[in-house]
Amino acid sequence: MSEPLLVVEKASKSFELSRGVVFSRSVGSVRAVEDVSFAIEAGQTIGLVGESGSGKSTTASLVLDLNKPSAGSIRYNGVEINRRDKEAWLEYRRSVQAVFQDPYSSLSPRMRVRDIIAEPLETTTKMSRQEIDRRVAEVVEQVGLPPDTPRLYPHEFSGGQRQRIALARALAPKPKLIVLDEPVSGLDVSMKAQVLNLLKELQESSKVAYLLISHNLADVRYLCDWMIVMYLGKIVESGPVERVFAEPLHPYTRALLSAALPHHPDHVVKEEIILVGEIPSAVNIPKGCSFNPRCTYAMPICRELVPARVGIRPQHEAACHLYPEVVAASGGTPASKEN
Repeated sequence: MSEPLLVVEKASKSFELSRGVVFSRSVGSVRAVEDVSFAIEAGQTIGLVGESGSGKSTTASLVLDLNKPSAGSIRYNGVEINRRDKEAWLEYRRSVQAVFQDPYSSLSPRMRVRDIIAEPLETTTKMSRQEIDRRVAEVVEQVGLPPDTPRLYPHEFSGGQRQRIALARALAPKPKLIVLDEPVSGLDVSMKAQVLNLLKELQESSKVAYLLISHNLADVRYLCDWMIVMYLGKIVESGPVERVFAEPLHPYTRALLSAALPHHPDHVVKEEIILVGEIPSAVNIPKGCSFNPRCTYAMPICRELVPARVGIRPQHEAACHLYPEVVAASGGTPASKEN
């Protein structure tokens, strides 16, 4: 059996904190991501969810090779992305693209749309100008923009059209994976629906995989096959989207689902959970389970022992001491759970 398209294995990322301007010195570090592991298959969509500060964007930056992991590895087609020659590096740049939250800030106002879309082709391929022009026209049509789009500038388009331009740029080199960082959060409801439907259609036609970062759980449920819940740099739950929505395992996941708008007017929230306080600072992470200061189910073991992430149901994992399997895998005992 072949390896998945992308494998993130025990990836961690810390950022050094320094003090002073002239004589700068290290005063500690911020653990942005710790021990994150997941895999993306070709044509699959994985959703990363969690509050701001949970490590979603840092994880995306590691996948995009914008930051190097402090520990762990990231493999693309079986090859670690930090151990590549120039040709392999260009191949990775072609194969892994990104669409960011604010399309206007990610599109140069001084460049025509043709040049914006053509840029990844000019830098990572040996295509001729005529071939590039044909590819630009092809992706412009693919994302549903008018034929005269390439000669115009970004400011001449609406927000939804600019996001389509950003998507066209990502599609131009025919990538295998696109990282979508809040791609529809700045759009109105009707335009959001159009872009989400477009993403689904493009995936069906090209088999491209998506890594979606979103605060909107309805978007994740609509677009994703798999869901990963992050809290303070760690994965606390992962599994198939419908299974996680139907039977969430972790109290944090339950709280997120409780706070989300219903996906249907007749839907009734099973359990209303109100989270107390805000996500702690990554500089001073609570001992044991990092969620324990905000968890209504917290036990003594939660304040002492870091929970391991293990399978509770088939293909459904969680890191919570409410489950004996987690207590045992974390080095505790069922008896300590009762203390």
